[in-house]
Amino acid sequence: MIDASRIEKIIIRLPNWIGDAVMAIPAVNCIKKNFPHINVTCLGKPSVNQLYRYNTNVDRLIAFKLPEGKNKLSGIKEFSRGLRHFGFDSGLILPDSFSSALVFKLGGIKRRIGYRSELRSFLLTDAVNPPKTLIHRSQRYISLVRHVFGIDGCDHNISIPVSESEIYNADIFLKEIKRFAVVCPTSRAPSRRWGGDKYAELIRRLINELDLDIVLAGSKDESQIIERVGEQSGVDFLNLANENDLLLSIEVMRRSEVFVGNDSGAAHLAAASGTRVVSISGADDPRETRPLAAIGKVVNKEIQCSPCVKNICPREDHVNECMELISVNDVFNEITQILKHEK
Repeated sequence: MIDASRIEKIIIRLPNWIGDAVMAIPAVNCIKKNFPHINVTCLGKPSVNQLYRYNTNVDRLIAFKLPEGKNKLSGIKEFSRGLRHFGFDSGLILPDSFSSALVFKLGGIKRRIGYRSELRSFLLTDAVNPPKTLIHRSQRYISLVRHVFGIDGCDHNISIPVSESEIYNADIFLKEIKRFAVVCPTSRAPSRRWGGDKYAELIRRLINELDLDIVLAGSKDESQIIERVGEQSGVDFLNLANENDLLLSIEVMRRSEVFVGNDSGAAHLAAASGTRVVSISGADDPRETRPLAAIGKVVNKEIQCSPCVKNICPREDHVNECMELISVNDVFNEITQILKHEK
């Protein structure tokens, strides 16, 4: 266990993926809340850092962006040298990757804390054994903080504050609609895609049977796919992906009646916004990565090979069966049930 009274400046390496970064919020907050004297810096990809921009438990954000025109190792060396002048005495590494530990080693951070993984223990000064049983990823991050700092408990709140700018922009974006659902029909991993045809049918039912307007969401580079799903539904919709603003997305989601989507970063953003969340789960394992929504439901079908936690379905006989078995009725019925709960 580390004596926190001797730590002045700590740097926390955030996870690379949006969903994981949301799940890391309680662990990050836990340090400042228990040890307010510690100056907390977070190191993450620019997109991830947006989620912590207005977090009062974080004193500084550093963007992890390797210099262009160099191979990965040379880029890591150059970036790491830039960390030395900050004078961090400790570093907490939330991802399990080898490279994240290497950056802190080369960055001259004296105390480097993280889980044993990817043969990186020699790069750490405090290598912690990972939990022996499967736990939610948020709990895994919290467990590392609690073990290292001897903290009894951490607040599990994952809310993400936004500024007046996002509130104003949400007013403008939503000026023509009132009661609406946010639907995210995309996913980076093919094994986690429910299908455009099903989403188009679901969208029509949300409008015709529940009298909800539709906001489609996802990342900017998926905007054309999202647009096609909306056009296929044959109804009017707004495309939030075109705005390319995570904090605006959170504020829009907060005002929605419900969020519906695949296992993706958007589902975790929705959970952080406080709206009702219906997530459609296939290859992922909800025990580990389900969105931490206060009012949430995971829709999945357990089959022999699930959860495989693979991005691409390895089966040849019936690809993505776990997602194909989930019907529009299955999802629509869960939406109608979850809408009965007050936000």
